[in-house]
Amino acid sequence: MTPINIDDIIHLAKLAYQQTGKAEEIIEMFDEDVEEFLDGLNIEEKEDLFLKLSHISSAFNTIKKLFQDKVAKELPENGGVRGHSLVFRRTSKPKFIVKEMGMLKEYLKKDWDVVFRADNSTLRRSALKAIAERNGDNPENVIEEYFDIEWSEPKLTISSIASSPKHYEDREVGEVYNPHLEERNTNG
Repeated sequence: MTPINIDDIIHLAKLAYQQTGKAEEIIEMFDEDVEEFLDGLNIEEKEDLFLKLSHISSAFNTIKKLFQDKVAKELPENGGVRGHSLVFRRTSKPKFIVKEMGMLKEYLKKDWDVVFRADNSTLRRSALKAIAERNGDNPENVIEEYFDIEWSEPKLTISSIASSPKHYEDREVGEVYNPHLEERNTNG
């Protein structure tokens, strides 16, 4: 068995990257090249090729993840920055853990099903806040009294400007949003 030269695979990927970014166009442009590349290979050589492609793909994904982690560290907590067509945001999500289930059930009584989804694992904060206000309580105090909050590890979220929070639309390219230093425009 002749081992497949990785440089040939990477060369083909480089050509595809330089000439187009869309999968359909890559398939159309390189279909014959790939067919020619596979022509005459036995199953062991094809297996070797697919294993190498998997390793290359895994290596690219690992490098991409490293880039994402580094970009996330540059951004303020729960902040972001606008690019030309993308928004890069560092996000983390709260997980609410009930301190004492019996006390919370006593507080909510018949409103339990309104506050928790059917599987009892997902808290509807807006419903809890509305119930607290209805009861004449401060919603933030109720959350603090009955829940411990654990924050997820921050991660990088990349989205188009159109599908990002609205306050990124009016920002200049490269302008960083830091929620700890400025108020977010919630109009519109």
